[in-house]
Amino acid sequence: VVNLNKCATQTFSLMHQPIIPNLSFSGTMLENVDSFTYLGTVFDSKLSWRNHVAFVAERVIRRLPILKRLAGTLLGCARSTLALTYQKYIPPIFTYCSEPLISISALNHYHAVLATLTA
Repeated sequence: VVNLNKCATQTFSLMHQPIIPNLSFSGTMLENVDSFTYLGTVFDSKLSWRNHVAFVAERVIRRLPILKRLAGTLLGCARSTLALTYQKYIPPIFTYCSEPLISISALNHYHAVLATLTA
């Protein structure tokens, strides 16, 4: 069973005017999108990862007030409790699907060095 409300197509291309195919399933045209979230990873049509970084940052920012509340209560939490809560609650967001971001960072550094050498 396929839920056509959740189906979409996405074209990955570095061209300014990418070729977008018209795809259909069971006679229903599928929507073409520029950005799509799959298993917590945001893919955009240029594979720039900017949308994914913004998505991760937003999720972390939404979780920080909980730590602030635990630390700011009248009696407060023990430092070890705060540290454990942080370790279990924040880093998994950063580390999930971080490999593409590392490779993109290295590639951007390579292009910056190459631009400096050829200038």
